[in-house]
Amino acid sequence: MHIFTTSSCVWLRQGVAEALAEDGGLTRVTAVSSLSSPDAAGLLEANGTEKRLILLTFPPRRPTVCLRSVIFLLEWLKVRQHIRGAGHIPCILWGSPHSTVTSGGLLTGTGLPVIPWRVTPHQLRQLLRRYADKKPHPTPRVSSRLTHQEAMALHYALEGDTLAQAAAKMGIDKKTVWTHRRHALEFMGVRRTGDLAGINMMEVMRVTTATLTVSASHSGTRPATGRLA
Repeated sequence: MHIFTTSSCVWLRQGVAEALAEDGGLTRVTAVSSLSSPDAAGLLEANGTEKRLILLTFPPRRPTVCLRSVIFLLEWLKVRQHIRGAGHIPCILWGSPHSTVTSGGLLTGTGLPVIPWRVTPHQLRQLLRRYADKKPHPTPRVSSRLTHQEAMALHYALEGDTLAQAAAKMGIDKKTVWTHRRHALEFMGVRRTGDLAGINMMEVMRVTTATLTVSASHSGTRPATGRLA
């Protein structure tokens, strides 16, 4: 099995490989930051009979990592239908449903399988194997986006504008700007605009105005709720 993950943590990737090695199989775990990175080449071409899956990580209190996972998902959903011979490549979310963007507006209701952030190696192995072997089924489109004013309020906040400056540009009062900004941050799953400092502004705006077309491989899949470690 070859797992492509958005986690940059060496120890986490090693832990995933060791957990799956308990079955006696060989597992490769590759870190990818975007589909344009050389390490993601294995997702964009036919690859024989080797099973592949995408593991998007959403660690608690790491909004930058979470948003990069969302950006990768948007890239993948855009190109995967055009990849010849790629076959079925499951996409799995791994993270806490209470402290990441999965509890904001970004990924709620997508139908993608979710693995709790804190699980035992045995639980992780079982869940990854289950979702890797699950047959594809059709699934509807899922719309997930901010309103125009919410997106603009967030845009000006990321540019460093004060409430007064944003209000003047948007033609509304400061209180309304603050409300739109707060809704946008809640949607992103963060509390402060500073939490988005590690993400390119254009990437943030692309996520907040996107419409997710969910992979056809995860319809009817319920989030895993096994005992937490």
